[in-house]
Amino acid sequence: MRAYVGVDWSATKAVCATALESGAVKGIQSCDRSISSVQGLVRRVRERHPEAEEVHVMIEAGAPGWVRLLDAAGAVVHVADAKQAKRFGESLCSSGAKDDRRDAKTLVHMLRSPAHCPPVWRAKVSVEPLERLSVLHEQVTKDIVRHQQRMRCVLQEHMPEVDAAISDLRAAWARRFLRRIPTPWHAEGVTASELDRLCYRLRKPRRDAVKAAMAESDAPWLNESLASVEAMRVHQHLDALDLLLGQLDAINTAIDEETAKLPARPVLESVKGIGLQQCATLLQFAFAAELLHRDHAAVQLGACPVFRGSGERRNGTPKGSARMRRAAHHRGRRSMYLLGRLASRHHAWAAAMYADGRARGQSAATAYRRIARSFLRILTAMVRDGVPYDESRYVGALQARGVPWAMNLSP
Repeated sequence: MRAYVGVDWSATKAVCATALESGAVKGIQSCDRSISSVQGLVRRVRERHPEAEEVHVMIEAGAPGWVRLLDAAGAVVHVADAKQAKRFGESLCSSGAKDDRRDAKTLVHMLRSPAHCPPVWRAKVSVEPLERLSVLHEQVTKDIVRHQQRMRCVLQEHMPEVDAAISDLRAAWARRFLRRIPTPWHAEGVTASELDRLCYRLRKPRRDAVKAAMAESDAPWLNESLASVEAMRVHQHLDALDLLLGQLDAINTAIDEETAKLPARPVLESVKGIGLQQCATLLQFAFAAELLHRDHAAVQLGACPVFRGSGERRNGTPKGSARMRRAAHHRGRRSMYLLGRLASRHHAWAAAMYADGRARGQSAATAYRRIARSFLRILTAMVRDGVPYDESRYVGALQARGVPWAMNLSP
C-alpha cells in the first residue's frame, strides 16, 4: 500500500494534497522549506494513512532544493515535467479553474496514473559536482560576454576603428593594450616603441591593422577630465574581465579534475574534435548512467527529433513534420549542434552526411543534429565496450549497408 502526495511548491512554502492508491484526494497541512517542516509533512501523511508502507511524492521540476528535502525526509520522490503536468491537469477539468491546492491534487492523480508517473528520482552522486560546475561555467561565460559587449559600446563612442581591429577582448594583449590606451587622449603620450611592445604578440598584418586603427582614432572633444572618466569605464570592465577569466580558469580546472574520475572520459576524448567541455556535457547528460539503448543518449541530449502530425497524404506519406526535441536540457541541445558541426569538420563521413542532408533540403541545424545522432550511437558502443574510436570501421559498415553518400569514402 502506498500513500501519494502532490506538492505544489513556491520559494518558501509547499501546498500539498494526499490520497491512497484509490479514494478521494484531500488537502493536508502545508509545509515550509526546512527539513523539520518537510519531515513533519511526511509524518502527518503516515498518521493519516497508517496502512501505507511508502510515501510517494510528486513535485514539478525546477525546485532541486525541495526535491532534496523530500528525499532526505524519507519520501519516494517523482519529479514531473511542468508542461506535462499542466496538460494532464487540463485533461481532468475543462473549467479552467486553477489554484495551488488544485495543482497539488492534479499531481496526486498524475502520480496514481502509471502511464503518466515519471520514474523515481535518484541523486546523481557521481556527476552532481559536474552538473554544478557546468551551471557555474555557463553563468561566468555569460558575464564575460556581457562585459565584453558593454566595453565595446564604450570603445565605439571614441575609438570605433580600434574596436573593429580587436577581434577578441579576452586576449591578454587586448586587455593590456586597452589598459594603457583606453581613449584617443591617452594615445597621445604613447611612443612608437611602446606601441610595438603593446602589440608584440600579434602577427605583422594584425599589428599593422591595430596601429593603423590607432592612428585614425581621434576624439577632439575629449579633454583630460572627460578622458579620465572614460578610462575609468574601460578599466572597470577590464577589471571585471580579469576576475571572471580567472574564475573561468578555476572552473575549467575543477571540471578537468571531476571528469578525470569517470572511466568514459578517455574513450570519448579519443574522438578528434571532442574536448573538455564537450566531453563534460556528454558525461553529464548521456553517459552518467547505464546505457539503456543505442538512442538513449540522443534522446537525453535532444538529437532525436519528435514527429508531430496525424493522418496520411494521398501519396501515403504521413502528414506532419519532425521537430526538435525541446524536452531535453538546453545545454544538451546546444552541444548536439556543436557536436554535429565539429564532426563535419573533422570526419569525412560526417561531411558527406551533411552534404547529403543539405542536398535533400534539410536545414543546417537539422543536418548537424542528424550527424550528432549517428555519432552518439558510435559513442554509446565505444563507452559500452571501452574501445577507442575507429573511423574506418564505421565507414566500412556504412558501405556494407549500401548507404549512397558513403560509397565514395575511403575506409
